[in-house]
Amino acid sequence: MLKLLAPAKINLFLSVLGKRQDGYHELETIMQKIELYDTIVLEEKDEGIELECEQVPGVENLVCQAASLLKQELKIKKGVKIRLEKNIPIAAGLGGGSSDAATTLIGLNELWGLGLSQDELIHFASKLGADVPFFIYDCGLAYATGIGTIITPLPDLPPFWLVMIFPGIKISTAKVYADLNFMLTNKPINSKIIEVVIKKGNIEEISRLLFNTLEQIVLPQYPMIKRLKEELLEAGALGALMSGSGSTVFGIARTEFEANNIYHKLRKRGCGKEIILVTKSAGVNIQ
Repeated sequence: MLKLLAPAKINLFLSVLGKRQDGYHELETIMQKIELYDTIVLEEKDEGIELECEQVPGVENLVCQAASLLKQELKIKKGVKIRLEKNIPIAAGLGGGSSDAATTLIGLNELWGLGLSQDELIHFASKLGADVPFFIYDCGLAYATGIGTIITPLPDLPPFWLVMIFPGIKISTAKVYADLNFMLTNKPINSKIIEVVIKKGNIEEISRLLFNTLEQIVLPQYPMIKRLKEELLEAGALGALMSGSGSTVFGIARTEFEANNIYHKLRKRGCGKEIILVTKSAGVNIQ
């Protein structure tokens, strides 16, 4: 039996550059793993794939798809029972499903004794979704291009704290991308400047450069998300941003003390109906 942690992520930078001929979107993004985890338990069985998960049961769950992909591609006869405990909100821009899929690939590689290299795991991960390869890498921070599958690990930042707000709104990533109008989207700061600042490790500078193209679609449609982002800044966050296609927004703080201060201010201002948590950036060696 194997027990593994599947971390969530936030996007510190996300620029959608245009639509490709294959229908996908070309993008640049910088992703940071955080200390918010789903838990996956894998147990070998004689045959078949069995999943226990209240929130996303059945074959539509990416962990089942990951296990099925390995079995089909590598003609694996063994089976697996998967228990998935969801703590990462679903359809929240935090990459929970992608992380679960990647963690399942990593775990089954060990459980079934497949001996797959990291490159081989990334090959399978790319077939499951754009964010999945990022979670194969043993890094806390990475720059991604293409449709999000070309990953360049970056040096870990000094640990920083986050106040996360999930307003309970499930947003369709496909619809957000479909609504993009590239004639109207603002041009972000060059991603190379972000990389330089990240390598300096200055959290204050990074917080001032946060950017997400998709906010231009989501915030006008969901005024609550815009309001929560403003609330984070007014409560003292160094910077605030929507992660991925939303609906989670996060605020950055230097220390746990400052993050808890922001948290309590938000509670006093009536943000208690939304799910709010204080967490931390995650580095290498999550497992």
